[in-house]
Amino acid sequence: MGFLFTPKANLASGDGLVLMPTSGNVSKEDFDEAQYYSSLGLTTLLVDPFYSSNVSGGLVSPLQSLVDNEVILAYAARQLLQTHPYLKSGKIGLGGMSRGATVTDLASRHEYFANISHDRAPFDFYFGYYPSFIALPQHYMVAMKPMLYFTGDQDPFVDVPLTRMHILKLLEAGVPYANLEVYEGVSHGFNYPSNQIDVDNDFPIFSAEKAGFIYDKDGFTPIRGGGKQSWDNLFSFLSENYKNGFKTEYNALAAKLARSALENFLTEHVELKIHTS
Repeated sequence: MGFLFTPKANLASGDGLVLMPTSGNVSKEDFDEAQYYSSLGLTTLLVDPFYSSNVSGGLVSPLQSLVDNEVILAYAARQLLQTHPYLKSGKIGLGGMSRGATVTDLASRHEYFANISHDRAPFDFYFGYYPSFIALPQHYMVAMKPMLYFTGDQDPFVDVPLTRMHILKLLEAGVPYANLEVYEGVSHGFNYPSNQIDVDNDFPIFSAEKAGFIYDKDGFTPIRGGGKQSWDNLFSFLSENYKNGFKTEYNALAAKLARSALENFLTEHVELKIHTS
């Protein structure tokens, strides 16, 4: 299932976090990230979805595993975390990086938590780094919980204008707080110190520019044009609409700004009593 990071008893806030990793699987950076949230006082469960799915070493292709499987694991982790003695009455949030952030956003939608969550309830807050929003709902039935996302404007996975539209739709639907923090000149993986300039020409990128679509229970409509299609066509549509090659690069300033914004989000909009430096 994953790895539990428990804060010191005198620092425990009584709140928790389920953390979803990238498609590269659990790494040292994910452990460092989980330890950081634990230092804030959050009892943190870092989910290990791909080993649980018998896919060793992460995904070679995003289509190698359905994100729905990871949403199921996220809610199973929430149910497990609720049994921790530190969390008898506290809030539990969901966060993630890259694919984990995409999973986080999907988990905030009603069709997921109403059918997957053991108590049909959503997480208490959501945040994510550089999510890929390619599947946008026709009707915004979502968790009425605070949400925050981060990205760089040079990230090929993230369509910033479309993501801003998504945030606006969330607010119009009644979400109490939703925001997208965008950092100029910043690329994918900006908060991972090990990420130097690196171009990967093999890993397929599913972005809203090519593979985005709007969906309802009856099917999906490509954002770039064309008529409504049956759900049976989804995998062939995605397989035909991707691009290769992206750069990852650590950006210390953006990473620092994002952490500061996240801490403000947790204290001001989620109203957690966290321990900040």
